[in-house]
Amino acid sequence: MRLDEAAILEGGPDKWKAENRPLATDPTVHPSATLSPRGRPDTFVDKGIVRAAIGDDATLTLNALSHDQHQGTGGVIYGRPGRIEGSSCVPAASLIGSDKALKPIAELRSAFDGVGAAPDKRILVYCGGGIAARLDAFVLTALLGHRNVSVYDNSMQEWANDPDLPMATG
Repeated sequence: MRLDEAAILEGGPDKWKAENRPLATDPTVHPSATLSPRGRPDTFVDKGIVRAAIGDDATLTLNALSHDQHQGTGGVIYGRPGRIEGSSCVPAASLIGSDKALKPIAELRSAFDGVGAAPDKRILVYCGGGIAARLDAFVLTALLGHRNVSVYDNSMQEWANDPDLPMATG
């Protein structure tokens, strides 16, 4: 996944206000422009690609849900409890500090290094429906410099409801 000129308002508007940063309430008028989107077919993957990655040492499948959901012991269940077989877990919520901003780069790097997210690996990130996975993907690409990251956006909503797809718990 490649994110060009992406930004996150870390901590949200409450943190922004607490830091006495400037706010504007006037409507902003931008000049007309032409949008020229470029397709990036590697940004998102489907269940076939995720299934083919199981057991592939060059690919890390990464769950952005909570550790309880990853283990199949709690949280929202999207069908069968647990995780995609062979996947590791770096919860998106664990990337955010108490101030609602992303944790320092060293801590973020340590979290991903701890599950084997080497820069040369292909990384497929999933969650319940592809939303939390985007934060993991953002951190990996925009902050940690990974270049081969994709999101499985149908995630557990699709995977856990297909009895032919392998799941693991525990």
